[in-house]
Amino acid sequence: MGNLFSVSKKRRASEAFQEEAKEAKRRHQEEEDESSSSSSRSCDSSNVDEAGSTCSQDESNSQDDDDVPIQQTTLTINDYTIRVKLYRGLYDSVKSIEASMTHHTREIGQMSGSIISRPTKIHNFYKVGDSVTQELHELTHTFCNSHGVIDKISCNLDEDGIHSGGFFHIEKVEVDVQYKGRDLGLLFLQHVLEYLKDMWVIAVMRPVPVTASFSERMNIDLDSVYRGDTVLSESEEARVNKLLEEAKDKICRYWARLGFQQAGRNREQCESWYLTETTFWNDIVDPSSGKATWKSKDDVNNLYFYKPSPTHVPQGVHKELADLIANKESMDKVTLFNQIKNLINHRNASLHESRVLFFLAANEEYTTEEQDIDTMRLLKELIHSTPSHVTKSDENGNTPLHVAAAALNLPVIDCLLEYGAKLDSKDSDDNTPLACLAKRLQGYQDFESTFCLGLPVKPSDILKKQRCILLLMEQEDKRPLIDGWMSPRMLFALSMSAALTFGALGELDYGYENRPIPLSTCCSFWDGIDHIKYIPPDVLSARNPNGLYQSFLTGWRMVWYSIASLLESGQVPTKSRVEAKIPHLFRENGGIFDSFDLHSWRHFLDKGGKIEYALDALVVQTSNVVLNGDDGWEYDSYEDDFEALSKTPLDGLFDLARVKILELNDQNVHLQPQGPYYSIFDNPYINADSK
Repeated sequence: MGNLFSVSKKRRASEAFQEEAKEAKRRHQEEEDESSSSSSRSCDSSNVDEAGSTCSQDESNSQDDDDVPIQQTTLTINDYTIRVKLYRGLYDSVKSIEASMTHHTREIGQMSGSIISRPTKIHNFYKVGDSVTQELHELTHTFCNSHGVIDKISCNLDEDGIHSGGFFHIEKVEVDVQYKGRDLGLLFLQHVLEYLKDMWVIAVMRPVPVTASFSERMNIDLDSVYRGDTVLSESEEARVNKLLEEAKDKICRYWARLGFQQAGRNREQCESWYLTETTFWNDIVDPSSGKATWKSKDDVNNLYFYKPSPTHVPQGVHKELADLIANKESMDKVTLFNQIKNLINHRNASLHESRVLFFLAANEEYTTEEQDIDTMRLLKELIHSTPSHVTKSDENGNTPLHVAAAALNLPVIDCLLEYGAKLDSKDSDDNTPLACLAKRLQGYQDFESTFCLGLPVKPSDILKKQRCILLLMEQEDKRPLIDGWMSPRMLFALSMSAALTFGALGELDYGYENRPIPLSTCCSFWDGIDHIKYIPPDVLSARNPNGLYQSFLTGWRMVWYSIASLLESGQVPTKSRVEAKIPHLFRENGGIFDSFDLHSWRHFLDKGGKIEYALDALVVQTSNVVLNGDDGWEYDSYEDDFEALSKTPLDGLFDLARVKILELNDQNVHLQPQGPYYSIFDNPYINADSK
């Protein structure tokens, strides 16, 4: 957040996103998991100086009105009064905090923030954070996984604190500049943290200067710059950014006195700061006496703060080469190659100093076969000029292969490996190219889950993702894969879904011998797995109007038994394999197989049953269990078995599982099932049965 424009972007988005959040809150009060507000306002923690001692009294208010606090208190500390109010957020798991500080009758300080309960079983944790502000959404990514478990940093919390407790985002702390030098900011926040004692286990912030006093010191209207109304010259922008960096450094040291520390020493985490309840109550505040012992200014003076290296900007002849490659589509190929050769051979332009290999690795704008061929030809010509630059690292330790991997740029990955790029090279965060790709895939997954996009993707693009992963995997890590894609963890998870489903289906027709099971019974939630909802409603109502006969359920069980059997034998249950296995079930004798006959199978098909519906259910429900922790079976019950298996970037690729299992391609993808379907029923069967 030291960059002026990263702050500016949040400011410009602020009002529109906040209005959207308010509107969403009114619309979806009772259907929270369907709301996906993307509210964003400026989310920054600032300070001036401060000081104090302690004493408090509480009040509560449990009204539900949005504008009325659900809880509030007044704290009196010497000549200062702190008022804290809690409001209900868009989700029940969110509480917003507003606090003020007054000296006698004059308001001299304000604080705001939000607390999210963890973990959230009903909602994606990132989505809940995004319902408040863009910055809180980003901070949830920095510290936690999508279930709210703190797993991205090393903290001093116990196991319970890592998995649960309040996630407190301190959005703003501001004290009047006239009260500078009294440590009132520390006093203010300390007492808010004490009052909220049982509501948080980790407090997070991004220390950034945004108050009016900073504008005065810099002799510039920062708000105008943030809004985009004022455009700075290069020299003025450099001056302002330098002053902002100095101010930010001072603010970081200030909050370090209260126990806050940098989340991580890498580019992704260095802007985020956190304080755990353990540090606060053990090192800062004595819980028995309430006496605070802040670190002195001397204590924090020599603290080392990680600051990422400045981004490299090509200069001189290197910039000419970079500009030439960036505008390669604007000239014919002969002219382009002649100019490149001239810059490299006669004017000593460097592939590395120009960063052109990184540029080509990061940009996959070439989508046609002709563009792809031209780009690969250009890349190879460049590499031929200086082959050793394929393995050179930038200021963050990235090689061109790291960049290509993060961009899922298949042709460039293939080309770089052909010319000697190393699979085991590591960036400054100790990530291999494969790890960079895995992080990017996780980012896509988190983004889609947060915003509930469900964007259609062509099977060919999904298969390209698989090829990228396989190119970047070491040979020994590929050996456990089934059919070149199914990992041990994926096999285990799919097997659990199939086995438990087959077992549950055996009890569905209990009490309905020789008569159809009413659709109201079939379509209600039972045994943790509502698999009938994966059969389209038009099939159920049009072809099974009286309910499901035993022969239909037998056919449905035959499909699930075939799927479970294939998985148990270590095979991928593709549509064609399941189809081929069905006839073998007719020859089985005894036990559960007595009812597996050709008549039941034909009845199942005649009544609209399809193998695809079961395969659809298999993939969707397993995905929900593994990625979202719900719908079918309890992941926690089998977590130890799951985690004991080797980990690969293919473990959570359920979009790939869908393509492979349902045998989809770009031509037949429109025919794939789109379950679950019960959400569009409006329950017509229950009403019909009750008449």
